[in-house]
Amino acid sequence: MKILRLKVENIGGLHDCEIALPDREMIALAGANGTGKSKMLACLLSPWTNTIPAPRDPSARRAVSVTIQFDEREVAALIEFVHQSHPGWAISDSLREATYDIWAEPMVGSLNVRTQPDVPSLWNCFRNQNFLQRYPSFNLVFLPAERRMVSNYSTSFDLAQLAEEVALEKTSEARNTAHSGVLDDGEFENYAKALCVAGSLPNEENFDGDAEVSKWQSFRGAVDLLLYPKFLMPLTRQNPDRLRVGLPGGGSHSIYELSSGERQALVIISRVFRAGEGHSVIAIDEPDAYLHPALSTKLLAALGVGLQTGGRLLLATHSPSILDSMPPQAIFRLHHSKPPAIVESEGARIDLYREAGFKASALTQASLLVATEGEFDEGILPQLVPLLGSANIRGRGGRAQVIRALESLAEYDVPIIGVVDADIMAPPPSRSVASRCFIWPTADIEGVLLSDDAFLQAAIDGYLVRAPFRSLDKLKDLLAKLSIGVKGEVVAELAQRILRSNDSFAWPTPRGDSAIDRLRQAADLTPKLSASDIESAITQAEAEWNKALPNLWALVRGKRVLGDFVSTSSDFKRGPAFLEAVASRSPRIQTLERFEAFARAALEAGS
Repeated sequence: MKILRLKVENIGGLHDCEIALPDREMIALAGANGTGKSKMLACLLSPWTNTIPAPRDPSARRAVSVTIQFDEREVAALIEFVHQSHPGWAISDSLREATYDIWAEPMVGSLNVRTQPDVPSLWNCFRNQNFLQRYPSFNLVFLPAERRMVSNYSTSFDLAQLAEEVALEKTSEARNTAHSGVLDDGEFENYAKALCVAGSLPNEENFDGDAEVSKWQSFRGAVDLLLYPKFLMPLTRQNPDRLRVGLPGGGSHSIYELSSGERQALVIISRVFRAGEGHSVIAIDEPDAYLHPALSTKLLAALGVGLQTGGRLLLATHSPSILDSMPPQAIFRLHHSKPPAIVESEGARIDLYREAGFKASALTQASLLVATEGEFDEGILPQLVPLLGSANIRGRGGRAQVIRALESLAEYDVPIIGVVDADIMAPPPSRSVASRCFIWPTADIEGVLLSDDAFLQAAIDGYLVRAPFRSLDKLKDLLAKLSIGVKGEVVAELAQRILRSNDSFAWPTPRGDSAIDRLRQAADLTPKLSASDIESAITQAEAEWNKALPNLWALVRGKRVLGDFVSTSSDFKRGPAFLEAVASRSPRIQTLERFEAFARAALEAGS
């Protein structure tokens, strides 16, 4: 499910407009105070809240229209829901989008609702708990700007907190604050305690499920990521009634002794986790409120757990720490004097910052700019390299983009460094930026972590892997086995690099099964190569593989083996979540210590 378009007419604080939302995982509504960010978010929520903001002109009609797109599975669910709730009505299986209209005439005042196509069930599905429980992608998650964690002095816990019915009730409760903008939340500790206890209970006989253990570990991992270097401590026999926050130097304190910003972040995380996985849309008004920029960046990374593949995060914000991390085409700029519009360029982004009153963004205030290949590098490096706590780290989308960023800024007095994967037989950076670019000794940062004994030992010491794998040799044997298992993919990629140096042919992907067979079939698709050319490249690639044995990390991307490694050795569902949980234990990793020295030298040179 995706929100495609929004039309607004006579809504207080907004200009009349009709906008199409960009097809992005994260979309921001940005602008100065008073430009209507929260109002626009409330309009987008109208199919779920059944209400719209007050009119700009009380004597005129006010209206909001929201167009939503559904995938095939959701259309099938809607067809069945219509059949059961309104016999005699029907929608076509070719339906792909529906428009939700809500309006009020000035004389009558009451709200009217309508869908196009005109089928009541299309509106009612968003309020039917049985339907939302079965199909969570229809259940939008919303959190208002004011999120106050109120003290809960009860020492009891209630496992009913984990019931799906309670999750739906709490999601609806939060959505109903779209207009008041305030959510008083005393649920974090009750929910967290229930998760902790459920994760420690034994399974029924003949039931081999570890879902509750995994939920607690994922939740705790996200909380630890937010609180780092502090961490969430579980209930114990010695402390059975209160969750505590552990301190890096030893000792602990209660949840309610955290800063207001940290408590705000915990409210957001617990609400999203409670709602469950598989949601199409999570909408948050000012997620950065009361948060340090570094904390707001960590928060956004942790929220990805609650989104299904292809889901969206809608944010109303004027925080440069959030906007700096987004491409300009994912930002809607709201004005006092004209309708909202997409920010089309970096120049337009700077104009937005100036109008919104940002004297400078993190891009210009940071002590050091660090360009990385991807978002995972961007999120995990500050955890493992403390020196980067004040740096601005941005994922650029790939090795070539990092090098281009360094080249474009090399002539300016800008403190910037880049870090790139070794990649398979990739050419080195140009001489003009080589001194600014650190190259991992492995094919990616995941390989840096998985190849390090201290990192694996931290996973063992933290009980983040299952009992049969709690030895360094067991984990290393598993990684070696998985690495050998992707030999075909690696050899195919190596061979393509050899061939690509002489040809611009669109080569078949080296990922997945039968990679070498697909490569051999390319001989039939291009007259420039013969089968013998390809066999020669494959032979050279296999020689490179054999030369690298037994240490394959310079060739095997950690990403390729991470998923199978984590699912086999731990209860984590996502590879990145496992790596982040281990990183929160602050293992000393040799490669990252060398990178820290490289970054420190760049800082000292800049000062």
